[in-house]
Amino acid sequence: PLPRPRLMMARDLRARIERALPMFTIGPTLLPYVRGDSLYWFAEAFSAARRYPLSAAVSLDGREYRYLQLAATVIVQAQTGQMLVIPVESPDPLLRGWMQRAASTFTPLAAAPEWIRRERPPAVDWMAVQGSALALRDIFADAGAP
Repeated sequence: PLPRPRLMMARDLRARIERALPMFTIGPTLLPYVRGDSLYWFAEAFSAARRYPLSAAVSLDGREYRYLQLAATVIVQAQTGQMLVIPVESPDPLLRGWMQRAASTFTPLAAAPEWIRRERPPAVDWMAVQGSALALRDIFADAGAP
């Protein structure tokens, strides 16, 4: 629509996020959020590796990863497609590297709109990953491992 028409190459939300952030693994849950007359989508982006020495596998969306850390929350405005990428407050080395390389991609939480700081939904995929890791800990504890 006018005054700034744009051509959308990827209509699917997940495909659009993955094209914009190919360095991250996008969580399976896309949370809708209605604010006023606008729809926003919240997604979680992870720093991930299938291989990582001396680590147990954790599951995300049916896939096993040896390294998995929450990297950012991605917020997409449904009508305009405008994307806001808010990194976690304590970035891992992978995220720190990407933040240095592509600084304009990320918006610190302090610079995000105030309603996002107050009302953003919980990181449900990250909670599932942490639950998976805790379950592994309990399995190893039951087996007598330290």
